[in-house]
Amino acid sequence: MIDVARLTEAIARLSHTLNAEARRTGEDSCTWDVRVSTGAKVDDGRRVPAGPSVYAGSAGIGLALAYAYHCTRDQANRRSALAAMRHAFEQAGSLAPERFGFHDGLSGIAYALAVAGQLLDSDELAERARRIVARIALRRPADQGGDVIGGEAGAIPALLALGQTYGITDAAPIAVAMGQSLLRTAARLPSGWAWANMQYCRRPLTGLAHGASGYAAALLELAAHTQEVEFWYGACQAYAYERSQFLPQVANWPDYRCNELWRAMYEVGEDGVGRMLAEGKAASLTTTSHMTAWCHGAPGIGLSRIRAFELDGDDRLLAEACTAATTTIASLRDESANYSLCHGHSGNAESVLRVARGAPGTIRCEQAYSRLQQMCDLILDGESPKHGTIGPLPDPTLMLGNAGFLYALARQIDATLPSVLLVEPSSSALELTNESAARLEELQAEAFARCSVNTAALLPSVHGHIARRTWLRADRHASPDNIRTQLRGHFEGGGEETAEVVTAILQDETHSELLGQKLDDVEDTLDRMAVSALSDQSSERVRWHLSKRVTLSRPNTIGEATLNLLIRDGFKTREIELTPFAHSVLQTLRQPVTLQHVASRLMGQRTNRLEETATAKFTDAVRRQVSSAIAAGIVVPAWASIGENSSFDLEQ
Repeated sequence: MIDVARLTEAIARLSHTLNAEARRTGEDSCTWDVRVSTGAKVDDGRRVPAGPSVYAGSAGIGLALAYAYHCTRDQANRRSALAAMRHAFEQAGSLAPERFGFHDGLSGIAYALAVAGQLLDSDELAERARRIVARIALRRPADQGGDVIGGEAGAIPALLALGQTYGITDAAPIAVAMGQSLLRTAARLPSGWAWANMQYCRRPLTGLAHGASGYAAALLELAAHTQEVEFWYGACQAYAYERSQFLPQVANWPDYRCNELWRAMYEVGEDGVGRMLAEGKAASLTTTSHMTAWCHGAPGIGLSRIRAFELDGDDRLLAEACTAATTTIASLRDESANYSLCHGHSGNAESVLRVARGAPGTIRCEQAYSRLQQMCDLILDGESPKHGTIGPLPDPTLMLGNAGFLYALARQIDATLPSVLLVEPSSSALELTNESAARLEELQAEAFARCSVNTAALLPSVHGHIARRTWLRADRHASPDNIRTQLRGHFEGGGEETAEVVTAILQDETHSELLGQKLDDVEDTLDRMAVSALSDQSSERVRWHLSKRVTLSRPNTIGEATLNLLIRDGFKTREIELTPFAHSVLQTLRQPVTLQHVASRLMGQRTNRLEETATAKFTDAVRRQVSSAIAAGIVVPAWASIGENSSFDLEQ
């Protein structure tokens, strides 16, 4: 623990800095100058007045100053907090209706106004929070979706808290409607549910700020509030998706964003990226890794899991929370990291302490307290803790800079101050009644039938009793993939009758692999750009191969190749029949080859030699077949294997 007197002094110094930097925007409102966000790797020094958001605007800074007032009773902090909140309310009117998320939208501003209004004893702020909620109700677009930062996943817990704790009765029904929207917009994959809400990501994201944990947390809070099983099942399936993506070698979850592709698209556009592909510079564009931060990775996931364990009670959630906390503790030893809430030590420390509070005796907190102590010491020594922005200039904002440091220290004095990293409404734990268990079984069966069409068609008439026992054993956290694995264990080696079911399971696994393991919108984007970039290239010299959007159906149990092709279309698959000739052509394109190589290989497979004229016709037929496949997006250039300083993988 950190000495309260030192914490209070550090809070006084930070708040004095923020008060001095405040930029008056009216007689009784203020904001701060913040860095211009351009996507560039360097800070060009430009500053603009902050907007109204919680993440990087006056609502977040004002909320931190309200926390400072709560800890110090310094009237200067109260005046600045009120002025910042007035600015946030005034500027909220200029936000587009679709910006209703928590950290970057209207629900977060309403929440900050309500919390600050209570801490500052201000009826004015409380009333303005009500007015923003009313605006959300009137103007919210239908099925907007969106993550914790900017959409419904962030708005739902905030609205529930506004209704339960701050007396805004209109808020909870809006949250329920948003939850129903999340159910409608989910990608219901065989491995669980996910939401594809960001461009240039290799798969739907994991994590709290933008990924599955954030959506799951929102749905689980709604389930606790309404006791509606559909919300509960949706949350469990979101956790199932994230569980399927876990990286055991690093005890963390992947970050599927391709940040270099995003930056290249910002700087040079599609044409420029196409030229980069043609010049052999593709490798860096598709690189993904993992982070250990609130926004992406173990710290945010740990927050979501420990809250989920308290509401759901499943031991896997607790185990995952502890795994996340252990990984997060290791990150706190990094001397080069910053101290921000979003992707630095302050946010990571809060995650560790929250997991420890939810699982007493399982997590050691010394490293978290040590980092917060170090931040406190830096401030008292007149130094600035490292901010979460690019460049050396200080940042005043909540999620990236001084206001976040202020918030983190204030919550060490009073841990009951509400978190901005995970809003927790005052909901009760969920209970599985006979009625809800029966409904969960129905939802599992529906989800399985949607993702395992061939298997589900056989089970009712062949082995319904075994299938029913599997539903009952496969709890609410089981994905369709999990259930299919259990069924396969039942039926493999069971004789002629069960062989039919095993064949159906194998067929469905092919669909599942295409949707799951090959779900890669970045590949699709770059494939399209690569084809476009070939307009000035000789397609005769380029290597081509099957797109990851497709797969040739696997052989059936008696070894005969089924002549068809599965194509991923969004989050579904469709099947098209192939002629034997088309099937043979596509078989040769499993590995990158030139068009001439395809024709030569197929020619060599023929048992009879062709005359020269027939050979030319055969080669032309092969080229037409491949050209049709290229036009359909089934065959694409082999840009992924291009080396630096070379053109498209040309055969010499």
